[in-house]
Parts: sequence; structure tokens; C-alpha cells
Amino acid sequence: MLKSVLIPPPHDQDFSGAILHPTLYLWDSWCCQSGKGVDLYCLALARTREDGSKIHPSERNHYPFHIRHFHSVDGGDHWKDQGCFQVPGQAEDKHDARNIWSGSVLEIAGKGKLYAYTALQQGDDDHPFIQSLAAGFSPEGRAPISGKVLLCPLRDREKIQKAGYYLAEENNIGSKDGEEGGPILAWRDPYLFEDSDGKLMMAWAAKISPGQCAMGLASLSLDGSLSCSVDTLFPPVLMPNDKEFRQLEVPKIYFDPLEEHYILIISTTTRASETQGASEVHMHHHLYTSKSLVDSWQPGGTETSQIGAVDTLFGMSALQADYLKKEIYCMAPYTELAGEKLQLSFPPKFNIDLTQLNKVAQVKANRTY
Repeated sequence: MLKSVLIPPPHDQDFSGAILHPTLYLWDSWCCQSGKGVDLYCLALARTREDGSKIHPSERNHYPFHIRHFHSVDGGDHWKDQGCFQVPGQAEDKHDARNIWSGSVLEIAGKGKLYAYTALQQGDDDHPFIQSLAAGFSPEGRAPISGKVLLCPLRDREKIQKAGYYLAEENNIGSKDGEEGGPILAWRDPYLFEDSDGKLMMAWAAKISPGQCAMGLASLSLDGSLSCSVDTLFPPVLMPNDKEFRQLEVPKIYFDPLEEHYILIISTTTRASETQGASEVHMHHHLYTSKSLVDSWQPGGTETSQIGAVDTLFGMSALQADYLKKEIYCMAPYTELAGEKLQLSFPPKFNIDLTQLNKVAQVKANRTY
């Protein structure tokens, strides 16, 4: 069982540029346009236990996370803490009984927000990572109560495998030791977006073998009550240079209507197994473009897909895109490699110059810090 931990109320500080939260660790990120402002969501955990003793970042998985919500009215120059958006343990069917991991939020004009998240069932001590992809609807101004499972590796096993995705033996789903020598189950980080025709889509982190990652892709439908369901589960989407990394995480897809192509940003690690030490695992961001969601993804640089100048950052997302100016403005939290003072917090936003795409050896972020 996970240990209980307090969820702090909204902090009254106006965060200027960076979000160095005094009471929370923050990691991963996803963004949503909200009227004239922008919402930033991330995973969060209190820095201290209920008795006041410090929680070390390496202990994160011993505690339930919550999803934190920040809002900016000036494009990310300043942020206000809006408090907790979602907590685990709210679903009647207990699909989120153990924890919630990264997801996404998509504004539904005039109605509210569709949100997706990674739900972890309770499992047991040997199988703590049983992940499902879930989604629900949140009216404006109200936190969600519970979504419903869209794709579960236990319930939907036959459908998922038939589409070409890898799943471990049923009795080993979610094992803390990984899958057949590879990392743990990858069925997480659902990202909601619309394709070039306005169709609702979802991408996520998946696998095609115990040690080979892939991006999952499905089209979705909303009924009259804004309940979400899967229309088509597409085959796994592979990156052209996926031998360079072992885990693909928190995918984000954006459509540039001027260039008529998609832009994909992923975070990756070289973790080959759960026995590796943290010092052996390298973390990067990669950028790709494609005219099609299902294939033909090409590295953003002429020599590499790795994004330069984003060392010690992980879990990038776009705050907003200005395709006329050929710029995407992004946020990404610091990893533990940034040092004790900065780890698991957000530096100021930065931008990526889209004129670099397919014209320079490596696309680099423009950071002023």
C-alpha cells in the first residue's frame, strides 16, 4: 500500500517565469489553451510527509501523486497555482485505486475540458504498475471526479495484441521487475489532440516487444454526454531511429496548418531494464515531423531527432504555437540531474524556432537561462 501524504492548498505566490514551488515536487507536463490564457498541468507530490520529514525524490513511487493545475494569462510569463486538479482513488470501478500518472487536457469549446490520464489499479507489491488509459469530462471550474477506462491491458488484452502491441503474460502485467528483461509495462501518458480534419485522437506510450518502444494511436468519439470511447485502435507507430532509445514517453502532437504537417515531441530514456542504476540511464527530447499520423515520421534535424539545449529537462509540452512566426513556446520540468535546488520544478518557458526543421543538423531550443 502507498503511504498517505497531504495535498497542499493553492500557493498564493505569483510565480514569475519559473515555477519553483515551495511545497511540491513537480514533473511531466501537459498544456491546454483556456480562453485567452493557458493551463499547465503536471504530476505533483508534497516535499514533506505529514510529520514534516522530507520526502526524497527517489521515494516518489511510495506515495500517491496528484495532478496540479497552474494558469497563466500572459502566455507563461507568470503563473498562479490553481491547486489540485485530480487525485487517485475516485473511480467506482477502482481503476485508479493505486495512483494516477501523466495525461492531457483538451478544451471542448463552450462545454468544458476533456481530460485523459494514466490510471494504476491497486495490484499487489509485485505488480504495482498495472496501467490503463482513461478519460473523462470536467465542466469549467470544477475538478474531475472520475473518468472511465478506454483501453486496459487486462480487459482489452485480445484487442490490443491483435492491433500489434506487446503485452506480457497476463499474470505478469505491471510487474515491478519489468517485462522479460525489459522495462516495466508501457501503456501510459495518453495525449488528446485533433487531427488535420478535426477528428479527436489519442497518442500514448506503448511497446511492440519487451524492450522496443512505440507510440500508441487511436481515434476517439464523444457521445451526447461527452463520454469518450475508442473508435479505431491503430497499429503501433514506430520512430525511424527508435534503436537509439528504449522508452518513449509523454508524446505530444501538434498540427501546423501552414506547412500541413504534424509535429511530434517525445521524451525518451535509454532504460533497458529495471536493474539499471539511474546513472546509466540517459534522458532526451526528440522532435519529428510527418504528413501522416500513422507513418513516415522523420527527424526534425537533418542528422538527429534529439532537441538540443534542453539538458536536465524532461516531459516537454507546448504552451502555444505561433505558426505565422514559426515558433512553438514550451515548458519542461527539471529532472533530478539539475541539482537539489532546481530538481522537479519548472524553469521559465523557452521557444523552438520551426524554421530549423529539416534545415539544420540538430534542432535546438532557445533558452535564456
